[in-house]
Amino acid sequence: MVFPSGPVFLIRFNCEQSHREEVDRIKRDLSFANERAEDATRNKSSEVSGMLSKYNRQLTELEDSLRVRTKEPLCEVNLTDFSYR
Repeated sequence: MVFPSGPVFLIRFNCEQSHREEVDRIKRDLSFANERAEDATRNKSSEVSGMLSKYNRQLTELEDSLRVRTKEPLCEVNLTDFSYR
């Protein structure tokens, strides 16, 4: 088998090498972008979880408050003279 040599071979080899380097660089960039996206997803998930916890806590407080308020009468009505106390 005869291996190519000379300036044409060097130009082709350099082109292939630069293409490989470019592909490797793009793969690294893609990998870093995926890592950043995963970090952002985890952070956003944590933020949403915190917001839901806060919302559920407030909802529980409001439900408890409503339960207490429904046990005590809002106002008494005297049915004989229709006056409020």
